Amino acid sequence: MDQSYFLLPLLIDGQSSSGNNIDVYLRPLIDELQSLFVDGVETYDADKGETFTMRAALMWTINDFPAYGMLSGYSVHGYKACPYCHADTSSTWLPFSKKICYFGHRRMLEEDHPYRDDAVHFDGTTEHRKAPVPLSGKDILAQWNVYGNITFGKVKEKQERPQGWNKKSVFFELPYWKTNTVRHNPDVMHIKKGVSENILNLLLCKDGKSKDNLQARRDLQHFNIRKELHPVPKAGFSGSFNKKIKTVKGKIDGLKSHDHHVIMQHLLPLSLRTSLPGSVGLVINELCTFFRELCAKNVNDKELEKLEKAIPLILCKLERIFPPSFFDIIIYLIVHLAKEARLAGPVQYRWMYPIERYLLTLKNYIRNRNWPEGSIMEGCLLEEVTTFCSRYLDENIETKLNRPVSIHDGKYGKPTYTKMGLTFINDIHRFIILNSICLEEVREIHKDELREEHPNWNVERLEKHHHDNFCSWFINYVQDPKVELTLDKDLRCLSKYPSREVAYYNGFGVSGYKFEIKEIEESRTTQNSGIAAIGTEGIIYYGYLDRILGIRYPGRAKLIYLFKCVWYHTKTGHGKWRETYRTWKDEYGLTSVNTNLFEFEDEPYIFPEQAFQVYYSKCLKHPEWSVVSRWKPKNTYDVPQFVDVDKEDNAETDSDDDGLRLLQASISIDPNESQVEHEVSWVRNDFEHEIIVDIPTTSKESVKRKR
Repeated sequence: MDQSYFLLPLLIDGQSSSGNNIDVYLRPLIDELQSLFVDGVETYDADKGETFTMRAALMWTINDFPAYGMLSGYSVHGYKACPYCHADTSSTWLPFSKKICYFGHRRMLEEDHPYRDDAVHFDGTTEHRKAPVPLSGKDILAQWNVYGNITFGKVKEKQERPQGWNKKSVFFELPYWKTNTVRHNPDVMHIKKGVSENILNLLLCKDGKSKDNLQARRDLQHFNIRKELHPVPKAGFSGSFNKKIKTVKGKIDGLKSHDHHVIMQHLLPLSLRTSLPGSVGLVINELCTFFRELCAKNVNDKELEKLEKAIPLILCKLERIFPPSFFDIIIYLIVHLAKEARLAGPVQYRWMYPIERYLLTLKNYIRNRNWPEGSIMEGCLLEEVTTFCSRYLDENIETKLNRPVSIHDGKYGKPTYTKMGLTFINDIHRFIILNSICLEEVREIHKDELREEHPNWNVERLEKHHHDNFCSWFINYVQDPKVELTLDKDLRCLSKYPSREVAYYNGFGVSGYKFEIKEIEESRTTQNSGIAAIGTEGIIYYGYLDRILGIRYPGRAKLIYLFKCVWYHTKTGHGKWRETYRTWKDEYGLTSVNTNLFEFEDEPYIFPEQAFQVYYSKCLKHPEWSVVSRWKPKNTYDVPQFVDVDKEDNAETDSDDDGLRLLQASISIDPNESQVEHEVSWVRNDFEHEIIVDIPTTSKESVKRKR
C-alpha cells in the first residue's frame, strides 16, 4: 500500500463529522463505482498495444470503529454495538462504573468446554448459547425490505428502522456488495491500541483511566462475584505498580498507535515475567502472542484457524482475572479478528497505518489554514503531476519511484586495512572453501573419492579426513586441464591463499538487516550487533557481531565477506530458571541466554547470508542473563513455495526461517488445559499493597486509605 498509488476521490469539508449524512457526499463516488463495474472504462494496454474494457469492484472499506458505523449504517454504540454479533451481542450495564461491558466470550468456545458450566469464576451464570452468526449482505437487505431508507439531513420526526441500524448503507447500491463476505474491516491498529491502553492503564493504576478502581469493585459486589475483591474494609486490594515504573508519577503518556503496536508485540511480554504473578502474566502473554501471530507478514489458514479457536479461550481467562469494566467494545471485537483474517487475508493490507500516514501527508499540504481543503487539493494535484512526469525521466535521475532503499545489501562505510599473520589467513581460507555453497559439488567429489579408496571408513573418520586434507586436494584438483576448462574462474581463484591484507568494516547490510559491530554500540542506545544462526542440526546459536571482514583472493574481482562472531553457550533448559542453564526458554516462550558464558572460540566465522538479527534485553531477576527477541526486516517477505495440489495437505515446505520462529512464543491449544486448573485472581501477594475501603460519603469521590 504505497502512497504513490493512492487516490483522493472525495474530500468532505467542515469541522464536524458528517455522521449518517456521509452517504450524501458518497453519492458521486458510488455512481462512478457502479459505472466502473457495469459499463467499464476503455483502457490502453501499453504491452499489447491495444485497448480493452477495464472493470473494477470495491473489495471493502478500511476505517476505524466510529467510521465503521457511519459507512455500514450499523449503530456501534449501546448494548448491541458489535456488528458481527448484532442482536446477539452479550452486554450488561455496570451501575457503579456507569458504562456498558461486553461479556459472553464463552459462547465462542466448544459446546462441551468446561468453562461453559463454570459459574463461579465468571459472571455467576452458566453459558449454553451457541456462537452468534454474522449477518450476510442478503440478511441485512432482508431486514431493510420492511422499512424504507431514512431521510438524510435535519429531520425532526422519528424514523423507523430495524433494530441496531441507523441507515441502509449506500454501498448496497453496488450490484455486488450484498455478496461480499467482508464489507467493512475492523481496524486492527486501533483495536490493538485500545487493548494496549486498557492493559497499561490497569497495570499502572493510572488515575482516571484504570479499569480497576472502587467503582469496579462495587460492580463485582453488585453481581456477587469474586468476593475476595469486594470493597469491604480490610478485604481485597488493588496493587499499585507505580513503584515499579521509573517514570514521573508512574505514568506513560503520549504513546501513538505504533508505540502500542511495539509494546503489545515485543515489550510487554518481556516485562510480564518480573512484574506479575504467573497466573496473570501468562494470560496477557497469550493475548500479546495472538496479536503477534495475527499481524505476521505471512500466515496460512491453519494458523489462523488455530488463532480463531484460541482467542475465545484467552478472553475467557481474562474474564476470570480482570473486572467487568475492563471489557469494553474494543476488547469484545478481538474475538472476530482471526475470522476476518481468514476471509480477507493479512492485516497489513487492511489496517489504518498506511491511511494514517497518508492523512499526515495531506495535512502537510496545508499552507493556508483559512482554506485547508483547497490547499490539500492543490497539493494532491501537484503530487500526481510530478509523479506522472517522473515515470518518463531517465532511470539515472533519482525520483520517488527509484529512490534507493534505506538499508541496502553490502558494506557500510570506509574500511580499515590490517596485514594479518599466516595462521589467521590459513584459518580463514579453510573456513571459506569448506563452507562456501559454490564449492559444494567439488566437496562431494572429494568425499566420493575417499569412499572409493576407503570403503570401510565410517562417517566420522571420512569427515575428519575430508576436513584436514580438502585444501591440498583442491589445489591439485583445479590444476587438472579437464577441470580447468569446466570450472568457473572465480572458483579456481579460491584454490589459492587469500591476500594477507584484510579489510575491516563497521557495518554490513544483508537480507533487510543492518549489522554493526559491537564496539561502536557502546555510546548508542540502539542494538545492531545481536546475531543468530541456525546450525546443521537445527540448533540456534546466539551471539554478537565482533568483526566484519573483507577477504580478497588474487584474480577475483569481488571480496568475500565474513562475520566474526562471539557465541554464547548453547546448553538449553526449559521451564523454571536454574543456574546450570546456559540458554533458557521459560514458560512464557521467551528465550534467554547467559551473556557471561561463551563457546566455539575456534569457530567464530559465518557468511552474512547465514545471519539473522536479534536484540537482547536485560533480565531484571538475573542481571547476567538477557532475553532474545527477533524482529522482521522491513519490506521483506517469506514467499511460500508452490505445492502440488495432488500432494497431501500436510506437506511441509523447507524454510531457513522456521527455526527462528522458536524465538517467539506461539499459541498452543490443549483441550485438557482448562479443567479449572487453579484459582486465578487479580489479588497481588508479592509486595505491600493498598486496601480499597468503601466508606459512604457525601462526595462523589472514592475514598482510598493505605494500611
